[in-house]
Amino acid sequence: MATYKGIQGRSVQNLSSDPASIEDVRGQLWYNSTTGTFKLATENALSTGSWAAAPSLNGGRYYFHGAGSPTAGIVAAGSPAGILTEIYDGSSWSEEASLNSVKGYPGVAGTSIAAIVTGQPTSSLNVETWNGSTWTETADTNTSRANAGPARGPSTATIVAGGAPSSGETETYNGTSWTETGHTMNSAAVQGKAGLGTQTAMMSVGGEPTVVLSETYNGSTWTEGNNINVGGGNFSGSGTVTAGIVFAGTGPRNQASETYDGTSWSTAPAISQAHGPGTAGGDVGSSLNGAFAAGGYAPGINTNVDQWTFTQYEAKTVTVS
Repeated sequence: MATYKGIQGRSVQNLSSDPASIEDVRGQLWYNSTTGTFKLATENALSTGSWAAAPSLNGGRYYFHGAGSPTAGIVAAGSPAGILTEIYDGSSWSEEASLNSVKGYPGVAGTSIAAIVTGQPTSSLNVETWNGSTWTETADTNTSRANAGPARGPSTATIVAGGAPSSGETETYNGTSWTETGHTMNSAAVQGKAGLGTQTAMMSVGGEPTVVLSETYNGSTWTEGNNINVGGGNFSGSGTVTAGIVFAGTGPRNQASETYDGTSWSTAPAISQAHGPGTAGGDVGSSLNGAFAAGGYAPGINTNVDQWTFTQYEAKTVTVS
């Protein structure tokens, strides 16, 4: 009969408390002498996270995007906000300096102290950057686009692709100028997509009205990936191409969310409040433990904000059941 020591090469440890870093001992079993229980370090599926209501925006808006994190987020432009900006410090939203020009369907990337916004309600080359206190007009994109498709990455290493009426052109920004990559998206005509990732590892998802397609960009090539479960457009995404989440959007996507583990999409818990199309989302990086959904039209313009939390590694109590 196989024993734990025979499988793991060590005996079950007797500890007075759980290890400080569960990630470092994932897959291991130990006995917690203080609680009198056996514990196992497990890695949870991305879809096991949850949404909870967070402080609301000061003003309702939709058809816009956001960036940053749940403790340092930013949302800008949208309808009917136009040029208005709000930032989040983890406890409340504050109104900040306005954009220089109206942007209704912008791509937003970066952080609450260093962001970038591309696109306008009608096709435009216009781009502005945010330094934490003011917006400044910067170098224009080469291709005019509105509903600018996904814009991701830090403000000095941004990527933007698709949008209307572009044919899927992809451009990158180095903090000074935009460069056409010559790499065209596979689903070029689709607008209202969600985006996640970085300039050299990006994913574009869905689109108007009920597109289920996804594709990834590795810095040189767009490759079609697996379909999401519920199609839609004008929704948002956060995370990376190996640990991502998309949420809200048009029609059936109102409060829906899905997670991606680098291979497949999984249905995740519904957002706790209605958002609908035009919802902003924070880009939280690889940990995927704090995306936020803000605003939207569901129905009517709303100020709702929800936060996604995810515990990747957990010490679970072993029972006989």
